[in-house]
Amino acid sequence: MTPAPTTEAARRRNAIWRLALGLPLVLAVYALSVAGLAGLLRLATGPEAVWDWFARIQTADGPAATLMLLFTFSGLVAGTLAAGGLLHRRGVFDLAGPPRALARDLALGLGVAGPLLLAALGLGLMQIDVSPNHGPGLWLALLPLALLGLAVQTGAEELLFRGYLQSQLAARFPSPWVWIPLPALLFGAAHFDPASAGGNATAIFAAATLFGLFAADLTARTGTIGVAWGFHLANNASALLLVALPDSMPGLALYTTDVALADSGTGVLILQDMLTTTVIWAALRLALARRG
Repeated sequence: MTPAPTTEAARRRNAIWRLALGLPLVLAVYALSVAGLAGLLRLATGPEAVWDWFARIQTADGPAATLMLLFTFSGLVAGTLAAGGLLHRRGVFDLAGPPRALARDLALGLGVAGPLLLAALGLGLMQIDVSPNHGPGLWLALLPLALLGLAVQTGAEELLFRGYLQSQLAARFPSPWVWIPLPALLFGAAHFDPASAGGNATAIFAAATLFGLFAADLTARTGTIGVAWGFHLANNASALLLVALPDSMPGLALYTTDVALADSGTGVLILQDMLTTTVIWAALRLALARRG
């Protein structure tokens, strides 16, 4: 099993102190990019309105704020590339995988996960009521930018957690018990938000960690982040562009549900989501086995 994308490149500079410096560097570059956005908004809207815009971005209030939030993840991409380049001498394809294989794996992830997520969504709609969020015309007009924003957001997370963190840990520690669960747990922790999710925060952490474990496995078996990225992109497109919870980034969704993130009934939906995630992972593993 290949531990991660281009692990040989990661081994050239695998001292743990480099990774220990790399993660703060990623966050620092990301913070600088957000500060740059604040400066641009201040110039465009004035010093008072900028705080209102940031509140809207934080809650993904409306299409414009949601798109801004998604594109802020370009700063995470820049931070990961900075850490990879400055501390490990690794370029973007050292982190993500060879371009042709990356594109092939991305297509596989989208092609397998997309239909299965649509089927799961269809079954889920039998249990909940939905309301229109945007007219079809506006939704279609926003769709290209929304998909691009989601590609940036999911690609940034895969590049950081699987392409950088997982591969550098694999280059330093031979045991998969280190380089598979640790990035997955950090990925889950990044989705832990008790302020918004209430009693469902732990379930959401578990669901995100489960996805992180599966994404780590798929990355290890392909040597690129492509399959995990395609899976991640299809999942977020279903949850944010088709039917979204009313308090969980609904700004670009065609429909919203009648249940909120912290509602007790949402726990059942999270468990069903974890089951869907498991089925998709199994289907992707089967597709990879058939591909050879």
